Order: sequence, then C-alpha cells, then structure tokens
Amino acid sequence: MAEISNYDPKAIMDNVFWYFPDETLLNVKIRCMDMVIVPASITIEEGISNQKYRWKHINKISTYRKKTRRAVVRITSANFVNRLSKKGKDHKQVKINFYKKDKQWFIELERTEESGSTLQTYFGSHPYLQLVLNKHLPNKIWKEYEMSGKKTYTRPVYVCFDLEQWSDLNLAPHDFLIQVEKEAKSLMNESLKHGFTVDYISKGRAYDLELISPKGNKFILAISMHTAKNESRSKEKRKQKILMDISKMLPLVYGKRVFPIIVSQPLSFEGSWSFTTGNYLDFYKTKFDFKFLTTDFKKGWENKVIKRLLEIDNEL
Repeated sequence: MAEISNYDPKAIMDNVFWYFPDETLLNVKIRCMDMVIVPASITIEEGISNQKYRWKHINKISTYRKKTRRAVVRITSANFVNRLSKKGKDHKQVKINFYKKDKQWFIELERTEESGSTLQTYFGSHPYLQLVLNKHLPNKIWKEYEMSGKKTYTRPVYVCFDLEQWSDLNLAPHDFLIQVEKEAKSLMNESLKHGFTVDYISKGRAYDLELISPKGNKFILAISMHTAKNESRSKEKRKQKILMDISKMLPLVYGKRVFPIIVSQPLSFEGSWSFTTGNYLDFYKTKFDFKFLTTDFKKGWENKVIKRLLEIDNEL
C-alpha cells in the first residue's frame, strides 16, 4: 500500500497528474496523481436508540430511549463494492479528511493499515459504499442540518480516492460510472487512448461524461441512444431526450469555457423531419456552441466520435 505524508490536498487538486493502472488503460496519464474525484451525498438523519444503564447500588439494569443522529456519506460504485466486499475489515480502514475548495466540500479518503473508519458495502439495484461521519463531520455541516429543521437532511459532496492505495482492487475511472452508462464507459476508454484526460467522474445527472482534450479544452457529453418499435417513434424519443439533456447542461455552460457535445443516433429520417426541432438545435448551436454528433452505436462508433472531437478541438 502506498504511503502518503506531508502533502496538501488542495495543491493536489490544482497541480498534479493522475495515473490509473488498468490493463486496458496502460500508460494513460490522468490529472491529479492517482486520485479520482466522484460526486457523492451526505445524509444526516434523526433516530431513537435503546440505551442501558446499570445502577451502582442495586442489582438492576434500566433501559431508556435516547434521541440520536447519524451522518453518513454514500458513494455509488458497483465494481468497488463487489471487490471490496471480499476483503476483511482490516482492508477497509480509511482516514477521513474534510476540506473546502471553491465553496464545495470535499472528503479525502486515505486508506490505512491502522484502525480508522470502516468502509461499509451495500448491495441492491444500485450498490454503494458507506462511511459513518459522526466523529469527522465539520460543525458547519451539522449547522446546516439543524437549520434545515428536517429529520433527514441530504447534501452533495465530492469524495477523493487515491487509486494507487486501492491497487489490489484494480480500480479504473469507469468503475465509478453507474452500470447502465456502458456507452459512457466505452467512450471514456477510447478517449484515453487518444490523449484525452479525465478529472471528474459524472453520475449522469446533468451529462454522461467530461473529457479534457489534448489542447486543454473541456468537453461535457450527453449520450442519447433510443430505439422504439418504429423509426418515427424512435425519432420522437430521441428529440425528447436531447432537449432534456440540453436543459440540464445549459447552467453548466452559460458564460463558461465549457463545450457541450450531444452524441445521438440520427434524428432525421427520409421524408420526415421536424423543422421546429431543427430550429431549436440551430439556436443552441449558435447561441451556446452546442455540437451535435450522430452515430449508429455499432462496432467502432467510439473511435469515430473521438476523431470528431479531436477535429473540434483543433478548430477551437
């Protein structure tokens, strides 16, 4: 296990490079050493527990109910959960470090062979990792919970993993994508072979993939793939998905140096095309610099999309 000492996590965020050891991603440099940053959530909830009290002067034990509160962080990663669940408790120990950067809270998890906090694994339709944070949660976040007036309070957070410390699990960036995003996973793998880097793993809430080009431009991609019983219905579903993706991406690109890309199957069919939709797409293309790439999602589609991204990168 790699040892880390005397380093500043804030400096890591800004200045260093990441490398992900994976058989399919050999010699691929990714920003910020071996660290991957993933979105997660902190949940604070109120509960009641049974407490026992042993009287000193009489042989009696009393039981009473006491209000409690618990704070946990949950991280989605099916492959991480599956591989870590096979390890013993001694291999699940981490040290927890909170810090704030650009008004966002980050949790840095450092794996340790000493006694620390235990990463818990949970299975289901969306497997996740969980850590109890009661002893580590900053007072400002406890205050947020108290000010909310809610019994259960959830807020976003970013979690930083040093993948070198977890090398026995053979983790790669795409292991932090949810399983249904296989297109994003395969496109990420292809992009890394062509000089792109990844410094943020999206969960698909606003988009599917974020890539940093060889020239340093940031692309955010939404991938739309839908096939219905007939071509007309397929086209309608794709239009709905694309317009929804655009609405989610707009706040992220407005006034920022970010380039939005929509990857989808063809929208138009012979003898059928919605001019209204065409006008919408032209507006977003002109006003917000959206790029619309089409593909059939057949074998080799990833390479074609990445080549087109490289062309766009050279044009910027």
